[in-house]
Amino acid sequence: MNYESEKKKICFTYVVLHYLTADATIKCVNSIMASLTVDNDFETTIIIVDNGSNDGSYEYLKNYYQNSRIVVVIVNKNNLGFARGNNIGFDFAKYKLNADFIITLNNDIVVDQNDINRLIFNEYKLEQFAILGPDIVSRKGYHQNPSLDVNWTWKKILTFRVKKMVQLLSNQTGIKVSTQADASYQSNGYLRRKRDVQLYGACLIFSPLFIKKMDGLYPKTFLYMEEDILRLQAKHFHLKMLYSPVISMSHSEDIATNTAHTSEKQKANFFYRNLLNSSREYEKLKFRYQVDEHIRGLIEGIARKFKGENYSIDKYIPLSYLIGLAIRRGVMLLRASLYSPFNKKYFRGKNVHIRCKSRLTIGRGVTIGDHVEINSLSYSGVNLEEGSSIGRYSIIHGSGNVKNIGRGFSLGAGSSLGENCFVGATGGVTIGNAVICGQNVRFHSSNHNYSNTTIDIKNQGVTSIGIHVGDNCWVGAGAVFCDGVSLGSGCVVGANAVVTRSFPENSVIVGTPARVIKKRGN
Repeated sequence: MNYESEKKKICFTYVVLHYLTADATIKCVNSIMASLTVDNDFETTIIIVDNGSNDGSYEYLKNYYQNSRIVVVIVNKNNLGFARGNNIGFDFAKYKLNADFIITLNNDIVVDQNDINRLIFNEYKLEQFAILGPDIVSRKGYHQNPSLDVNWTWKKILTFRVKKMVQLLSNQTGIKVSTQADASYQSNGYLRRKRDVQLYGACLIFSPLFIKKMDGLYPKTFLYMEEDILRLQAKHFHLKMLYSPVISMSHSEDIATNTAHTSEKQKANFFYRNLLNSSREYEKLKFRYQVDEHIRGLIEGIARKFKGENYSIDKYIPLSYLIGLAIRRGVMLLRASLYSPFNKKYFRGKNVHIRCKSRLTIGRGVTIGDHVEINSLSYSGVNLEEGSSIGRYSIIHGSGNVKNIGRGFSLGAGSSLGENCFVGATGGVTIGNAVICGQNVRFHSSNHNYSNTTIDIKNQGVTSIGIHVGDNCWVGAGAVFCDGVSLGSGCVVGANAVVTRSFPENSVIVGTPARVIKKRGN
């Protein structure tokens, strides 16, 4: 997002997850408020999410901040855990406040610096991160970012889960079992920025690059391993994670957990049970992503084979949709082979009507959508070059009638007609390579003669010159091309434009009749 040209204020929203300990939450919120400076570029909202506290602290906080203009207190009836609790605030910030930056904080975090919004924004301009982790210093002086980045192989996950099961059983029965201690999260590289690293979850700063595509944290864990799952998601979706020591915070960790669980045994049981559950969710997600990668790779490979070009699928498309799409394309491919066994492989939709098949040439990887009608009767026929496509319900007529057949139609390699397009090719219509046509575009390559007032217009014949569209053009929805026009390569035609004359290359044209409003590249 280019903020230099934006006039609206940039919205920062802090989501503070509260549970039981009101004093800690107030200290956290007040540290955020103290860090803010008067800045006409930014506006700030602080959302306190009470995560099912049953000690009256929600009511206390609601009353404490009732006169604040920037603090909002919302409540969950039940304790939803770390991820889903934070997601309540994330959702509020994204969809109700239209936040540009969302910062999630544990309520035991204290912001140590002034002008925190400016620091975050400057880091975003410099690094274009999706997720940023600040320097988080614990009460014991540990720098908790960058966090320990475990390469979770299947073997490591299995070993980890067995170890936690043994520790849980040991804690419940009182039988002591010796297991190797987990690695510390203390980082030796906290003095400089680090990219594509795992970040500690006590404070996460999400930029527009994350907010646009994601709806918060993975929601199927209650507590623990959220950072590992976020790292897994970031790798899968190519989201940049950044650690920056420019922003620093203090952390009094486990205040809420210690308050909720007074017994060490109870606290340990809670810890091991949730680690086991979270590791199981990590395992499921890792498996899903691996299957997803294999299926995407297979589909992309097939698409490259047919289209003859690099082809990549957006990773945010759900796997179920992708599988359905692959099945539909497979059916179209099978249908094409049944109707045209000697043609090169192409994709044919249902209820496609083709007349004068002998004059139709179909290149490899062509897509003909559902309910398309093609009448190839013409001198040159209809030629659909490699990788081109015709949208649903489109009509292509090579001739207007059988008295004088037309010249035909050619659609260049990689070019496409959107849904409901019409091509009347009496005078000949040629569309170059890599041309994009929106929905309802119409090409009329002939004109009725009408000068003689004593003869019916329909009996005065037609004049046909032809229509040509050069390579690499973009034609907006609803545009109309009249006979005799020629567009140079690289032209852009606005929606609903009526093109009545020819234009040179790289022209941007709009209106009725179409006129040039600028040249591309200027």
